[in-house]
Amino acid sequence: AKQTGDIICELHEPSANLKFREE
Repeated sequence: AKQTGDIICELHEPSANLKFREE
């Protein structure tokens, strides 16, 4: 969760956080 959008995705859905890290 480095970027703000990453944090939002983390709160919204853990799966989204994994996707962001993959990119």
